[in-house]
Amino acid sequence: MRINSSAEAALHIMILLAAAPDERELSANDLADFHSLGHGTLAKVLLQLAAAGLVKASAGRRGGYRLARARESITIYDIASAIDGVEPRFHCHEIRRNGPCAAEAGEYSARCAIARTMDTAASAWRDALQAVSLADLAKQIRGDVSPIIQQRTAAWFTAHVR
Repeated sequence: MRINSSAEAALHIMILLAAAPDERELSANDLADFHSLGHGTLAKVLLQLAAAGLVKASAGRRGGYRLARARESITIYDIASAIDGVEPRFHCHEIRRNGPCAAEAGEYSARCAIARTMDTAASAWRDALQAVSLADLAKQIRGDVSPIIQQRTAAWFTAHVR
């Protein structure tokens, strides 16, 4: 399955918010700067995450963003679907019913083998993403990051959380 760059940005932003100590907030500018994201892209992503009930924003000069729910209750599917929607990626247009060998509608199965296969793949993708929480992903990422980067990140959080 293909995931767009906004969904990738959303996943990284959510990981940052999940790592913020004591549910403290991070500003939109700091979130954008951490991965050198464009501010327009980040604004769009934050709006989509907020609309899905995944982040909360506080207003004002010292405002920022934080998770709207516990990191254990947010799945990777929640984040991906907030950005890309929940529509299936494959849309069957029944092209098997076109052309010189087309038959009457009643001569075809209700759903062709190609569409059924794609449905199965989409279901497996959705199930796999629903099985991983933001907390699970954060734990995996901590295991992937060197102690030096962990120290830099901790110092960055100290300087930027609100």
